[in-house]
Amino acid sequence: MEVYQYDALKINKTLQFFLPPKIIPKSANEWDDYKLYQLQLNFIKYSDVEFLRQINPNNIKSEKANNVITKLTDLSSEFLTKYDTKYAETAAIQRICENTQLSDVLIKSMFLSKKYSNNESLVDNFLVHLFLALGFYDGMLFAVPQMNLNLTFSDTKCRAVPDFVIMDILSYCRMAVFEEKSISKVNDNSLPQLIAEAIATYQLNKETDIRNNKRLRNNDSNSVGINTENDESRTIYGIQVNGLNFTFYKINISEHIEQAMNTSTATNVPTDAYCTSTFDFLIKTERESIITILDCLRQHFEELGQKSQRKNSKDTK
Repeated sequence: MEVYQYDALKINKTLQFFLPPKIIPKSANEWDDYKLYQLQLNFIKYSDVEFLRQINPNNIKSEKANNVITKLTDLSSEFLTKYDTKYAETAAIQRICENTQLSDVLIKSMFLSKKYSNNESLVDNFLVHLFLALGFYDGMLFAVPQMNLNLTFSDTKCRAVPDFVIMDILSYCRMAVFEEKSISKVNDNSLPQLIAEAIATYQLNKETDIRNNKRLRNNDSNSVGINTENDESRTIYGIQVNGLNFTFYKINISEHIEQAMNTSTATNVPTDAYCTSTFDFLIKTERESIITILDCLRQHFEELGQKSQRKNSKDTK
């Protein structure tokens, strides 16, 4: 499959030398494309197959994922279309009422998120039921809603509140963030906010690991502690959900991004991140890609949680 690069930011290159190097501290929901430019993020777009290989080249789809795909195989878009009973044809409404699929809670949540397209909480609800169906609450995993995180620039702390953070509750290792918009805001650019939330997640993970290392070395001077510099610890997955459209990101919080945040100064060293195209949950083939990637991520997160060096630590938070 072809892999190609594209610019996250379309800034006139002639302006580069006139842009201020300082990064102005802002909360995640105030970030824009200019922040991504200052961090020199370069996105590499992959097909769903290539992206799956980035997560786990040996992934096998779980029974849960196959069950969800099968259940939604014959999903009809007719009853997911927003309609007004005052003007809709009686026959169309009758078909909707008689369709037994609508009694399924996952499909029902999709229907409501389409009908009440300004209500972002219904997209939250849809994701919760999708998480439940795919096992994101099984074992020690949990999808934590609206987690308040500090987004730190030098000595300044701003705010980041992902719609969901996927966490292992024994190690408190945070591995992915979800940022969503209602269907009426499907074209909103939530990528800068998603990146800010991923950085805040990494910062908290590292802060916790450093605190744990201090405790471990106080108890045992020969302890090697927890490695805070490996590639795995710097990787945060981001999932952008605009309405029922999904885009997946593998975000590397590189040492150059970390230094830029620590000093509030723009970097001139690029960092690669990986992403997919945008998939529409209402299109059968794309829905299967969404479910397969989420399932692969869930299995990967379970493995990360089980291997975590700070499992059951008294100092995790």
